[in-house]
Amino acid sequence: MAPDAERRSEDLHPDSLRPDDLPAAERVLMLAFDARRREHVPKALARHRDGIAEVRALDLPNDVAPASTFAVLDGTGPDPDLPRAEPGGGRGHGRTPATPEEAAHATLFEIGAALRSGAFTSRALTESFLDRIERFDPELRAVITATPERARREADRADRELRDGHDRGPLHGIPWLAKDLLATPDAPTTWGATPYATQRLDATATVVARLEEAGAVLIGKASLGALAMGDVWFGATTRNPWDVQEGASGSSAGSAAGVAAGLCTFAIGSETMGSILSPSARCGVTGLRPTFGRVPRTGAMALSWSLDKLGPIVRAPQDAAAVLAAVHGADPADPTSRDAPFPWRPGTPVEGTAIGVPRDLDLDAEAATAAFLEHLRAEGAEVRPVDLPDLPHEPTMTLLMVEASAAFDRLIRGPEADALVRQDADAWPTLLRAARFVSGPDYVQAQRLQRRIRDAMRALLQEVDAIVTPALHGPAMRFGNAAGLPVATVPIGAGDGGRPLGNVAVLCDAFCEHRALAVADAAFRRDRPDGPPVPPSFA
Repeated sequence: MAPDAERRSEDLHPDSLRPDDLPAAERVLMLAFDARRREHVPKALARHRDGIAEVRALDLPNDVAPASTFAVLDGTGPDPDLPRAEPGGGRGHGRTPATPEEAAHATLFEIGAALRSGAFTSRALTESFLDRIERFDPELRAVITATPERARREADRADRELRDGHDRGPLHGIPWLAKDLLATPDAPTTWGATPYATQRLDATATVVARLEEAGAVLIGKASLGALAMGDVWFGATTRNPWDVQEGASGSSAGSAAGVAAGLCTFAIGSETMGSILSPSARCGVTGLRPTFGRVPRTGAMALSWSLDKLGPIVRAPQDAAAVLAAVHGADPADPTSRDAPFPWRPGTPVEGTAIGVPRDLDLDAEAATAAFLEHLRAEGAEVRPVDLPDLPHEPTMTLLMVEASAAFDRLIRGPEADALVRQDADAWPTLLRAARFVSGPDYVQAQRLQRRIRDAMRALLQEVDAIVTPALHGPAMRFGNAAGLPVATVPIGAGDGGRPLGNVAVLCDAFCEHRALAVADAAFRRDRPDGPPVPPSFA
């Protein structure tokens, strides 16, 4: 063993601590004890260090969750006796595609109508999307792994079943991309990170299995920023189809860029703190972050057990409803997941809906949000100012970082973290090392704040039906994620080249995705009567 390694090993031994070692640690932890109070701490701390060493030796895998997990209160959301969604009644924008090529930017329901009319087959549609991946992805870098063999097999099954009169619903025969933190045994699951670039998991994520059961066709694994942050992965930076000089934002970078560029009809993304909202806004697509626990995370990479959520990235709000209807519901393997009604009805009017807008939001500087609110007023909604909770929201990032540091404990303590592409002050290696210096009591205090945020946000949403903000409104994004509340985001307006002016977010109470989507759909249809925006270079 090298001398440096020997010295480090000795320093880590429980019996090596002395009272005069503590002042430096106290400064890191924002504590101040005097010499008398430090005298017996090393002996007491040695007991903890022995236990910590034993736990570290277990090398707990990423899919083992803590015993205590955040949960949205029981009894929230819609009446449990309400019927489940009937998303098959969704409607497009009157542009039923005649060929697979015309379907590249069509909505889910428009493509479904073409498949059922016999205009083209799922196999032809799938080949068209695989061809677009081959043509456009070298520039976009939105797909880590294409799955053509699986896609063709699933498309052929979809065609056979439609011919035989077996229709699995609105997703039947529709090509999609899975964010590459979802396990599939027939392809690598890379988490976007160099240390896991060849990782194969002998599992199928519940979301993937449910979409297969719904008849959807998996055509590839979408890129994500390494370990679900940003848009930089081990292969490149995923690009924004509206401006390929920009990154796609993240972490659901490939999911959003793939939908915007017409590489798939829909994708599954994930959000811990903005990872559906941010790339949807950058790429000008529709996203839905469901209620915490609405969609099971079994088979998905864990980043933060109290914050992680899976949801669809699509072209229109009604598409999001169709995907959510297929994937939501409890899974015994995910103890945070639960059943709750999803009483979505296409075309639900928003007349009389009470819309809250943060009192301090400058609408003169937020053109997309101002236009969105005008659309809602025209539909008969009532808009009123509200105050977000008078609570700190930045500490929610401490929750995320501490839990992520635990999820990747061995990686961050070892040399493998040096292989991650980003190594700056704002990158995972630095952030997760820093999180190791947050004390256990301070983490618990942040959890207690999370409960306060949840209760305050739920109280606010008893006063209004929804809260509307720009998609990346920092306080609303952090409060909403910490409270586990659902949000729908849609692109609004058109600037140069047809690029949306921005994305707007609709935040609702727990398990009220149907309400968020109804509000988003009403404004989106008024703003986009001819259909979703299309990046000119990928038309």
